Amino acid sequence: FDQHKHFLELSVLATTPQILDKWGGWTESRMRFMVKRLDEGGEVQVRPWPKQYSYKHEKWACAYSQFFALDVQKSDGPRQPLDLRPHLKSFMEEIVRKWSGADEFGSQVDAHVRHVKRKELPTHVMAHQDGPDLDPAPPAAKRPRTDP
Repeated sequence: FDQHKHFLELSVLATTPQILDKWGGWTESRMRFMVKRLDEGGEVQVRPWPKQYSYKHEKWACAYSQFFALDVQKSDGPRQPLDLRPHLKSFMEEIVRKWSGADEFGSQVDAHVRHVKRKELPTHVMAHQDGPDLDPAPPAAKRPRTDP
């Protein structure tokens, strides 16, 4: 996270862990296609962060975020603002419209994608920061010490 200033945050929300698994798998597969399209556009390189960060959401029983670092490519001319909104809108429409579980689970899931600056990273991500790398896994249970 220290090497990048801008990120996309994909928040995946559901009412149960089982539905979250189905919905999360679908949204992540679609996000890979969006990342590929953005990379091919040449204006920005997207670096997926391979870890998911679970957190407590006020409305949803199950929630996690996944992050994608954005490296904006420098151009020779004057700097033009990068507008990812058309790509993000298309992504959101696609995940809702094409998901095979939409009829059965549509009211039990949600997802959001937003731009986040490094200094605005959510506390559920920063809480897992341990030095230069992040470890989102909860601390492992300590094994009983066995003395020789």
